[in-house]
Amino acid sequence: GKSTLLNNLIGIKTSIVSNKINTTRRNVFGVYTYLNSQVIFVDTPGFSCDFYFGKDFINELLSFDVILYVIDPFFFNIIDNNIIKTLKSLGLKLVLVINKIDKIDYKLFLLHRIEKVSKKYNIYDIVLVSAIKNLYVNKLKLKIISLLPLKNHVYPVYIKFIIDINFYLIELIREKLLFFLSRELFYFFDIKINDICIKKNIVIIEANILYKKISYKSIVIGYK
Repeated sequence: GKSTLLNNLIGIKTSIVSNKINTTRRNVFGVYTYLNSQVIFVDTPGFSCDFYFGKDFINELLSFDVILYVIDPFFFNIIDNNIIKTLKSLGLKLVLVINKIDKIDYKLFLLHRIEKVSKKYNIYDIVLVSAIKNLYVNKLKLKIISLLPLKNHVYPVYIKFIIDINFYLIELIREKLLFFLSRELFYFFDIKINDICIKKNIVIIEANILYKKISYKSIVIGYK
Protein backbone atom coordinates (compact mmCIF):
# COMPACT_ATOMS: atom_id res chain seq x y z
CA GLY A 1 0.00 0.00 0.00
CA LYS A 2 2.93 2.40 0.52
CA SER A 3 3.82 2.63 -3.14
CA THR A 4 0.20 3.12 -4.22
CA LEU A 5 -0.07 5.89 -1.65
CA LEU A 6 3.11 7.57 -2.88
CA ASN A 7 1.86 7.50 -6.48
CA ASN A 8 -1.37 9.21 -5.40
CA LEU A 9 0.41 11.78 -3.25
CA ILE A 10 2.59 12.85 -6.17
CA GLY A 11 0.01 12.40 -8.91
CA ILE A 12 2.22 10.29 -11.16
CA LYS A 13 3.41 6.68 -11.20
CA THR A 14 6.72 6.71 -9.35
CA SER A 15 6.80 3.34 -7.60
CA ILE A 16 5.71 0.00 -8.98
CA VAL A 17 2.90 -1.77 -7.15
CA SER A 18 1.83 -5.38 -6.67
CA ASN A 19 -0.13 -7.50 -4.23
CA LYS A 20 3.07 -9.16 -3.00
CA ILE A 21 5.04 -8.07 0.04
CA ASN A 22 8.49 -6.46 -0.31
CA THR A 23 7.77 -5.22 -3.82
CA THR A 24 9.89 -2.11 -3.18
CA ARG A 25 13.55 -3.11 -3.08
CA ARG A 26 15.27 0.23 -2.65
CA ASN A 27 14.39 3.84 -1.89
CA VAL A 28 12.28 5.62 -4.52
CA PHE A 29 12.09 9.43 -4.48
CA GLY A 30 9.10 11.51 -5.50
CA VAL A 31 8.46 15.27 -5.44
CA TYR A 32 5.18 17.07 -4.78
CA THR A 33 5.07 20.85 -5.27
CA TYR A 34 2.02 22.97 -4.46
CA LEU A 35 2.21 26.77 -4.38
CA ASN A 36 4.92 27.64 -1.85
CA SER A 37 5.26 24.11 -0.51
CA GLN A 38 7.46 21.29 -1.73
CA VAL A 39 7.58 17.78 -0.29
CA ILE A 40 10.26 15.24 -1.19
CA PHE A 41 8.93 11.74 -0.49
CA VAL A 42 11.04 8.64 -0.01
CA ASP A 43 9.33 5.28 -0.50
CA THR A 44 11.39 2.79 1.49
CA PRO A 45 11.32 -1.01 1.36
CA GLY A 46 8.92 -2.52 3.89
CA PHE A 47 10.14 -3.79 7.24
CA SER A 48 10.58 -7.54 7.68
CA CYS A 49 10.34 -9.49 10.93
CA ASP A 50 14.15 -9.54 11.28
CA PHE A 51 14.63 -5.85 10.46
CA TYR A 52 17.41 -4.16 12.41
CA PHE A 53 17.70 -0.42 13.07
CA GLY A 54 21.36 -0.06 12.22
CA LYS A 55 23.36 3.11 12.72
CA ASP A 56 23.26 4.10 9.04
CA PHE A 57 19.51 3.62 8.84
CA ILE A 58 18.92 5.65 12.01
CA ASN A 59 21.07 8.47 10.62
CA GLU A 60 19.00 8.36 7.44
CA LEU A 61 15.78 8.59 9.46
CA LEU A 62 17.11 11.56 11.41
CA SER A 63 17.68 13.42 8.14
CA PHE A 64 13.93 13.40 7.39
CA ASP A 65 11.57 16.13 8.60
CA VAL A 66 8.51 13.87 8.85
CA ILE A 67 8.06 10.09 8.99
CA LEU A 68 4.90 8.50 7.61
CA TYR A 69 4.37 5.05 9.08
CA VAL A 70 1.76 3.21 7.01
CA ILE A 71 -0.14 0.35 8.61
CA ASP A 72 -2.93 -2.02 7.67
CA PRO A 73 -6.01 -1.56 9.90
CA PHE A 74 -6.41 -5.33 10.28
CA PHE A 75 -2.84 -6.37 10.99
CA PHE A 76 -1.01 -4.50 13.72
CA ASN A 77 1.63 -6.79 15.18
CA ILE A 78 4.68 -6.79 17.42
CA ILE A 79 6.88 -5.63 14.52
CA ASP A 80 4.77 -2.47 14.15
CA ASN A 81 4.83 -2.09 17.92
CA ASN A 82 8.63 -2.18 18.12
CA ILE A 83 9.14 0.08 15.10
CA ILE A 84 6.77 2.77 16.37
CA LYS A 85 8.42 2.69 19.81
CA THR A 86 11.83 3.11 18.17
CA LEU A 87 10.66 5.98 15.94
CA LYS A 88 9.14 7.75 18.94
CA SER A 89 12.33 7.28 20.98
CA LEU A 90 14.31 9.05 18.23
CA GLY A 91 12.17 12.16 18.66
CA LEU A 92 10.99 12.13 15.04
CA LYS A 93 7.84 13.84 13.78
CA LEU A 94 5.66 10.82 13.20
CA VAL A 95 2.38 10.57 11.30
CA LEU A 96 0.59 7.25 11.58
CA VAL A 97 -1.22 6.52 8.31
CA ILE A 98 -3.95 3.87 8.51
CA ASN A 99 -4.48 2.65 4.97
CA LYS A 100 -7.18 0.50 3.31
CA ILE A 101 -10.06 2.03 5.26
CA ASP A 102 -12.33 1.31 2.28
CA LYS A 103 -12.23 -2.36 3.32
CA ILE A 104 -13.68 -1.68 6.76
CA ASP A 105 -17.44 -2.04 7.07
CA TYR A 106 -17.61 -1.79 10.84
CA LYS A 107 -16.48 1.79 11.51
CA LEU A 108 -16.54 1.41 15.31
CA PHE A 109 -13.69 -1.07 14.91
CA LEU A 110 -11.64 1.64 13.23
CA LEU A 111 -12.44 4.22 15.91
CA HIS A 112 -11.43 1.74 18.61
CA ARG A 113 -8.15 1.03 16.81
CA ILE A 114 -7.33 4.76 16.52
CA GLU A 115 -8.06 5.40 20.19
CA LYS A 116 -5.99 2.42 21.30
CA VAL A 117 -2.94 3.31 19.18
CA SER A 118 -3.15 7.01 20.05
CA LYS A 119 -3.14 6.37 23.80
CA LYS A 120 -0.53 3.61 23.72
CA TYR A 121 2.07 5.54 21.73
CA ASN A 122 1.04 9.11 22.45
CA ILE A 123 0.46 9.73 18.75
CA TYR A 124 -2.05 12.38 17.80
CA ASP A 125 -1.17 12.80 14.11
CA ILE A 126 -3.20 9.90 12.72
CA VAL A 127 -4.62 10.08 9.21
CA LEU A 128 -7.03 7.59 7.65
CA VAL A 129 -6.69 6.96 3.92
CA SER A 130 -7.49 4.55 1.16
CA ALA A 131 -4.60 4.72 -1.28
CA ILE A 132 -6.27 2.55 -3.90
CA LYS A 133 -9.49 4.62 -3.78
CA ASN A 134 -7.61 7.92 -3.36
CA LEU A 135 -9.67 8.75 -0.26
CA TYR A 136 -8.41 11.49 2.10
CA VAL A 137 -5.03 11.65 0.36
CA ASN A 138 -5.33 15.44 0.10
CA LYS A 139 -5.93 15.58 3.85
CA LEU A 140 -2.68 13.69 4.36
CA LYS A 141 -0.85 16.13 2.06
CA LEU A 142 -2.04 19.07 4.16
CA LYS A 143 -0.99 17.33 7.37
CA ILE A 144 2.51 16.71 5.98
CA ILE A 145 2.89 20.30 4.77
CA SER A 146 1.80 21.64 8.18
CA LEU A 147 4.65 19.73 9.84
CA LEU A 148 7.44 20.76 7.46
CA PRO A 149 9.98 23.47 8.31
CA LEU A 150 10.37 26.58 6.17
CA LYS A 151 12.96 25.92 3.45
CA ASN A 152 13.62 26.90 -0.14
CA HIS A 153 12.44 24.57 -2.88
CA VAL A 154 15.05 22.00 -3.84
CA TYR A 155 13.63 21.12 -7.29
CA PRO A 156 11.81 23.00 -10.09
CA VAL A 157 8.01 22.62 -10.10
CA TYR A 158 8.03 20.30 -13.14
CA ILE A 159 10.14 17.64 -11.39
CA LYS A 160 7.91 14.80 -10.15
CA PHE A 161 10.41 12.08 -9.30
CA ILE A 162 14.14 11.56 -8.95
CA ILE A 163 15.17 8.28 -10.47
CA ASP A 164 17.71 6.70 -12.78
CA ILE A 165 15.95 5.90 -16.07
CA ASN A 166 17.62 2.48 -16.27
CA PHE A 167 16.34 1.57 -12.80
CA TYR A 168 12.86 2.89 -13.66
CA LEU A 169 12.62 0.68 -16.75
CA ILE A 170 13.82 -2.33 -14.78
CA GLU A 171 11.13 -1.66 -12.20
CA LEU A 172 8.41 -1.46 -14.86
CA ILE A 173 9.44 -4.84 -16.26
CA ARG A 174 9.65 -6.29 -12.75
CA GLU A 175 6.13 -5.05 -12.03
CA LYS A 176 4.79 -7.09 -14.96
CA LEU A 177 6.67 -10.17 -13.80
CA LEU A 178 5.34 -9.74 -10.26
CA PHE A 179 1.81 -9.77 -11.65
CA PHE A 180 2.25 -13.08 -13.48
CA LEU A 181 4.66 -15.01 -11.26
CA SER A 182 3.89 -16.86 -8.05
CA ARG A 183 4.88 -15.51 -4.65
CA GLU A 184 7.66 -18.10 -4.37
CA LEU A 185 9.43 -17.13 -7.60
CA PHE A 186 9.46 -13.36 -7.82
CA TYR A 187 12.28 -12.97 -5.30
CA PHE A 188 14.71 -14.92 -7.45
CA PHE A 189 15.23 -12.91 -10.61
CA ASP A 190 17.10 -9.84 -11.80
CA ILE A 191 16.73 -7.75 -14.94
CA LYS A 192 19.42 -6.26 -17.17
CA ILE A 193 18.63 -3.57 -19.76
CA ASN A 194 20.64 -4.14 -22.94
CA ASP A 195 19.30 -1.48 -25.29
CA ILE A 196 16.70 1.28 -25.56
CA CYS A 197 15.56 2.73 -28.86
CA ILE A 198 12.63 4.70 -30.26
CA LYS A 199 10.92 3.70 -33.52
CA LYS A 200 7.86 5.58 -34.79
CA ASN A 201 7.24 7.10 -31.34
CA ILE A 202 7.36 3.67 -29.70
CA VAL A 203 10.00 2.97 -27.02
CA ILE A 204 11.53 -0.46 -27.55
CA ILE A 205 13.40 -1.98 -24.60
CA GLU A 206 15.67 -5.00 -24.98
CA ALA A 207 16.27 -6.69 -21.64
CA ASN A 208 17.43 -9.97 -20.13
CA ILE A 209 15.62 -11.67 -17.26
CA LEU A 210 18.24 -13.37 -15.11
CA TYR A 211 17.23 -16.32 -12.94
CA LYS A 212 19.27 -18.23 -10.41
CA LYS A 213 18.07 -21.61 -11.74
CA ILE A 214 17.70 -22.66 -15.39
CA SER A 215 14.51 -24.51 -14.44
CA TYR A 216 12.80 -21.15 -13.84
CA LYS A 217 13.14 -20.22 -17.52
CA SER A 218 10.21 -22.35 -18.69
CA ILE A 219 8.03 -20.92 -15.92
CA VAL A 220 8.71 -17.34 -17.04
CA ILE A 221 8.47 -17.72 -20.83
CA GLY A 222 6.44 -20.91 -21.11
CA TYR A 223 7.27 -24.50 -21.97
CA LYS A 224 6.90 -24.07 -25.73
